[in-house]
Parts: sequence; C-alpha cells; structure tokens
Amino acid sequence: MAEPLALPEKKKRGCLFYAGVTAGVLLVGVFFAAVFALIGLRDLLRAYTGTSAVALTVEAMPAPRSDALAETVKAFRESLKNSSGDGSLLLGEDDLNALIAREPALEGKLRIRIDSDTFKAQTSIPLKGSGVPFVGDRYLNGEIAFKASFEDGVAVATIDSIVLNDKPFPEAFMSLLRSENLARDFYRRPETAEILRKFESVRVKDGKLSLKLRPK
Repeated sequence: MAEPLALPEKKKRGCLFYAGVTAGVLLVGVFFAAVFALIGLRDLLRAYTGTSAVALTVEAMPAPRSDALAETVKAFRESLKNSSGDGSLLLGEDDLNALIAREPALEGKLRIRIDSDTFKAQTSIPLKGSGVPFVGDRYLNGEIAFKASFEDGVAVATIDSIVLNDKPFPEAFMSLLRSENLARDFYRRPETAEILRKFESVRVKDGKLSLKLRPK
C-alpha cells in the first residue's frame, strides 16, 4: 500500500493548499448557485439529485511520487509564505486528486479531471443538512466543467457545462451561468486578496494546473 502524502499538518497547511484545489472551491460556488436557482421547484430538484452517493475513488499514488509531490508542494508553500519569488508549481489531475483525498471535507465527494484547458469536477455531495427544502437524504451527483485562470491580477472562472444525475442542466439556465465570472468576489476577503497579489498567473493548459508567483 502506498504511503500517504507526507504533507504538513492540516492546521499548518494554509491557503496555498486551496489554491492547489481551486476546482473544489469553485465547485462549492456552483453548487450554491444551482441550489438557489432551483429552490421551490420540488420536481426539478428531485430530477437532478440522486437517492444515493456515487463512489468517487482515486487510485493511490505510488510512494516515491507522493514523496516528491509533498516536497514540491512544501517548497512552493514556503515561497508563497516568504514572498521569495521565482516560485512555480505544476500539478496534473493525479496530483490534485491526491491532495483532495487528504481533505476530510472533500474526500469521496470530489474528483478532478483536466481536459486540455478545462476542469471537470465530478461530485457526490450529500444535501442532508444543507437547508435546501424537499431533498431529504438525496445527493448532488454529476460533473461540472469550467475554466479558471488568473492573469494580470484578474481572476476568471466560468462554467462550460453541468450534468447532474445523468441529466444536462437546462440550456436557459446554462446560458446565464456561462456569462458569470464566479471569481469576481475573490478580492472582497482581505486574506484572499493578499494571497492573490502574490501570484503572477494561474493557468490550466495541456492537462496541467500551473501556478506562478510574482518575482520579489
């Protein structure tokens, strides 16, 4: 059995980890947007939710690779923390899924695929306790495809498609979502704005997530 990633303890991980799993953060935003749009439409809510969770398993990463990933992430975290500049990080979908698997809040609920320049977040989120009416013990199972980038101080995240419970979301709703930048409010939180100012770019290209810090 592969050894777990020897990453720093969760309480010391800081916000860099969440930059590495941007897809998870954006997925939460999309989820609440979808719920807000559907509140009160009982039949539609039930049509787009499942009665049980979907297994989102991730293949264990070999120990040598997980050790190398841990060291790479640690070095980038230090660059971010100390504003040392010349920091860069390149992550494939296997790397992202290995990091996500270490987060109890996301483990088994989120799996990432990267198709060229598009994130595809596969999800199985329990709705019980969410406050959404009519859903009971149902689950939000499906795939959300989106694009995200950060260039010249501007964060952009847009939705391409949503498929829930094997059903594509209505085009009337999708046309509205595609025009929305889900990252437009990132700078409203001072701690998030401070972190973003340290980045030169965040790109998804050729199946990789690339993060680059500004030179000091």
